[in-house]
Amino acid sequence: MINILPLLTAKQHYREAQQQLESMAKGELSREIPLRHHNEISAMLRSMSTLQESVKMLAADTGILIGAAVNGNLSTRADPDRHQGDFRNIVGTSTRSRTASTGVSMPLTF
Repeated sequence: MINILPLLTAKQHYREAQQQLESMAKGELSREIPLRHHNEISAMLRSMSTLQESVKMLAADTGILIGAAVNGNLSTRADPDRHQGDFRNIVGTSTRSRTASTGVSMPLTF
């Protein structure tokens, strides 16, 4: 007799990963990514969790910058060093844009 339980479990893990990716692709970042297994799919889920946290941090910094700009506070800056890779470039570009538009290099304020 063949034990199909590992196959069913793997299929469930793949489905779970797919659902997480679909949620993230729609901008739904509040959904918790379960990390309860120790297999290849769990390694992928850990990477997805890291991505999710990076995007949340980028979204939070962007929200703070936009809110400050709407309120006329162009001295607010984000710290690009809180981010990695292209996310760091996005935040750094925003900081440079604010400096260029105001002509004043301001210290980081959050």
